[in-house]
Formats: sequence, C-alpha cells, structure tokens
Amino acid sequence: MINFEHYPDEIANVLYNLSCDMDSKDHEETKQDTINQLTDCLYYLMAICENEYNKDYFRTMYKCLETITSTNN
Repeated sequence: MINFEHYPDEIANVLYNLSCDMDSKDHEETKQDTINQLTDCLYYLMAICENEYNKDYFRTMYKCLETITSTNN
C-alpha cells in the first residue's frame, strides 16, 4: 500500500504554479478551474494507486508528483 505524503490539492497547486507563467495575469476563475481539474485528476490517480491490482507505474507517477511537490513547496 502506498503511503501518501501529499494530497491532490497540494500537488495540484504546485503543478499549476510550475506550469504557468508567473508574470501572466491569469483570471482567477480560470486559475481555479484549472486547479480544480488537476485536483480531480489527482484524486482519481490516488484511487488507482490504492488498488493493489493496478500497475505499479501509477504509484511511481504519484510518487514522482509528490517529489516535485516536496521540492517546490
């Protein structure tokens, strides 16, 4: 079983910040929509990771995202 260090909302915020041009004036609703979509996707990935019958590459991907979050938080 995977031990989660970071939850989807934390990871989504870090991914959003890393992927967006910090100088751009993104509309707040667009920003929040994007973060919400990332969060939903990450919760889905988390559920896949929790199922021991799914492939390990899903868990590897989640762990990579957690590492990115840890180093950019």
